[in-house]
Amino acid sequence: MTDDYFGTKVEDPYRWLEDDNAETTKKWVIEQNKVTDAYLSKIPFRDKIRATAGKTLELSKFGAPFKKR
Repeated sequence: MTDDYFGTKVEDPYRWLEDDNAETTKKWVIEQNKVTDAYLSKIPFRDKIRATAGKTLELSKFGAPFKKR
């Protein structure tokens, strides 16, 4: 697919990925996840990062400060 922005042609070879319900997109995501998981599984300190991130994300359980009336 090619878009024209004020006379400039811009190729978009990944436009088909915008349909997240398409079977081709679902298959592509599965294959990309395999590649990503294979890489991430080799990181020796991944569990430590996960634990730290988990503690940090627990903070989202609290709301924004507000003035008590």
